[in-house]
Amino acid sequence: MACRDLRPLDPAMLNEFADLLHERRSRLAPPYPQNSKAMWALWSIVHEREVRDIDGALARIRSGSFGSCEACGGAIQFLQLYQDPTVSSCLICRPKSETRRLA
Repeated sequence: MACRDLRPLDPAMLNEFADLLHERRSRLAPPYPQNSKAMWALWSIVHEREVRDIDGALARIRSGSFGSCEACGGAIQFLQLYQDPTVSSCLICRPKSETRRLA
């Protein structure tokens, strides 16, 4: 099932999303030195998915595919990107059971 037409996002808007993602990533920096293995392991478990999602979104911005659905190639709705800039699929292709934790 194809999504709506894909129009590239304005470069200024892409920069805003990149800034937002970089800020969100920097807030996730572990508060503990890496030599505190137990605390580092706990931090890694808690934030691993979020860090991976943010890094994936930044990679899509660099590659020029940010805002397009990985499943169907159509456009991801702007409000969905605004709510969670790490999404990689549109509302049509996104599994119904998937729930996202928003920071």
